[in-house]
Amino acid sequence: HVLAQLYRITGMDMGVSWFPLAGQGLRPTVGVSFSAFLFFSTRLGVDERFFGYPVVSSSFSWVLDQSVIAVGSDSALLLEQQDFDPAAKQQVHALFANISVPVGGYRLTSEVKWQGINVRSDQLAVSYVPLGNKGALGLSFALSKAF
Repeated sequence: HVLAQLYRITGMDMGVSWFPLAGQGLRPTVGVSFSAFLFFSTRLGVDERFFGYPVVSSSFSWVLDQSVIAVGSDSALLLEQQDFDPAAKQQVHALFANISVPVGGYRLTSEVKWQGINVRSDQLAVSYVPLGNKGALGLSFALSKAF
């Protein structure tokens, strides 16, 4: 969450994944992930410094040579009602597609995500590209290392 630093917010996420069905040929690998996102504000004059929420994800992925292509969905459960929007949804859903390629001893992942598919675009707390009147499109890049 490097870009969040521009807004004086430090963030991290961690999770575990389970793959109940291994891919073979055209059959995809099926994955289920459970994650926790944690954020801390370093801004002055902020009443609440911590914000966190759990996310459940499901995915279908295929290996092509050394690259991995995946599609799936996320469901986030917001544990606290948002001060700035008392009518905000308690669950926020998303759809995603990504590709992961090896780079040295790491993997570079590029992902396009339709955030907030169940939330009106004008109610999102992000400034992504609106898609119709529900949610917004976002593009992200991640560098990861398995251990």
